[in-house]
Amino acid sequence: MPSTVSVVDLGPVGDGLTPDDRVLQAAVDSAGPGGTVVFGARAYAVAAALHPLSGQTWSMTGARLVRAAGSVHRLVQANTVRDWRVVGGTFDGNARNAPARCTALVSVESGSTGVEVSGATFVDTITTNGLDPLADSGIRFVDSSRCRLDDSRGSRLGYLAVCGMDAGSRGVSEDCTLSRLTADTIAANVVFVSGSLASTPGPGEVRRHVVRDVVATDFWDSAVEIGQGAVDCSVSGVRADGAGNGQNVVIVRDNRGTRVHDVRGVRMRSDVGAVLRVLPLYDVVRDLQAGGLHSDDGTPTLRVG
Repeated sequence: MPSTVSVVDLGPVGDGLTPDDRVLQAAVDSAGPGGTVVFGARAYAVAAALHPLSGQTWSMTGARLVRAAGSVHRLVQANTVRDWRVVGGTFDGNARNAPARCTALVSVESGSTGVEVSGATFVDTITTNGLDPLADSGIRFVDSSRCRLDDSRGSRLGYLAVCGMDAGSRGVSEDCTLSRLTADTIAANVVFVSGSLASTPGPGEVRRHVVRDVVATDFWDSAVEIGQGAVDCSVSGVRADGAGNGQNVVIVRDNRGTRVHDVRGVRMRSDVGAVLRVLPLYDVVRDLQAGGLHSDDGTPTLRVG
């Protein structure tokens, strides 16, 4: 039977240095599918990824999960889960003490559906700012559908959120919503949606994702990228300050039916970028709809190529 389990009752160290992942996973397993895990306002070092169960709620207000020093693992690995919900919490990459790549602090994949993350913060997967397309993200939704990331923020990351398919995957990624996001000090894109997250085209299907109400400052590449193979995705309400060498507010590549509206940029790299940039790589961009593009400093509102 599902139950509510308090992590604190199981006796974790909770100092953010000593690995507590065994205690945390025991709490998850004890709560069972559909149960609630209450983390409490403590910092927990994680040396091996935690695995949530379907239907669970993780109450994480005031809690912080930190990659343990020397860890090569993610903080959370969610495979084939349904209706997992996370409320609050900070996910800390601890990049200076755990520099090994892990792709994402939280990875939702393998056909997961209905995952909702709200009020979360993702930090520290990079140690220096500058373009790094391979830098780890805060959270990724891969081969997953009907997932949501709301009212969350990120800082010192490669990406805040990525959504789509890995190269070569034949699955489906659809109907995810990424909304009310704020981010700063981003080494690539704040949000990246693509049919091939490894930058080469794949056979998977990516469709109907929604990105809205994003505020981005001090990023290196683009605030939002809708990449290869995406179909019928929409982007709206993006505000971007490219103080950290930002090139584009929104970039669209090799996809069909993307809708872009109400996008504003300031301090973008006007020599190479734009508020909206259309840049095909492997294929043409089809059926693009765009409107409400604004620049506060003379940056081109639209650039093709």
